Amino acid sequence: METSRPVRPSGLIGTKKSASARRRNARIGRQTALIAVLSVLAAAFIFPLVMTFTNSFMSETEISANYAAISGSISDQSDGGGSQFVKLKWIPDLATLSQYYTVLIKKPQFLFLFWNSVLMTLPIIVGGIVVASLAAYAFSQLRFRLREPLFFMYIVTMLMPYQVTLVPNFIVADRLGLIDSYFSIIFPAFLVHSVSSCYGSL
Repeated sequence: METSRPVRPSGLIGTKKSASARRRNARIGRQTALIAVLSVLAAAFIFPLVMTFTNSFMSETEISANYAAISGSISDQSDGGGSQFVKLKWIPDLATLSQYYTVLIKKPQFLFLFWNSVLMTLPIIVGGIVVASLAAYAFSQLRFRLREPLFFMYIVTMLMPYQVTLVPNFIVADRLGLIDSYFSIIFPAFLVHSVSSCYGSL
């Protein structure tokens, strides 16, 4: 015995398809608008970086000619009696490595400052990862007596401003004979700040 299936009105099916198509088109439109806005914002943020990189290959003369309104003296603008516009250039007229030669070889003060920062930040990062990983694992996985009070006390110390610990840190560094050395900056940094950042993610 044959059973007849209910036949849906063609108008109802067409209405559902059109509604689904409208929702899909609206979703595609929102995604397209979002991508366009994000692309504009990304270009706005990347633009200074690209300009800085390309302009680093300019000679000192070309930089002075294009950016006199920024790098030039204020007296030059006052003597001209009007404001000057900055000439933004993507590609230099004559690419040169003179700026890199000046910074890296002729006047290596920047390199001294750079390696001075590396000598302090690298031990802080490595030591902070080791100490923070071990301490965070102990507080999150191990169950021992006074675990909660110790963690609560540490959270309270994290709420203190850094300026409050300057004097105690100086006294400890003085007692340990670490004054006027890198260790007076490295030890407090990776024992306190790196650990606190790891605890903040628990």
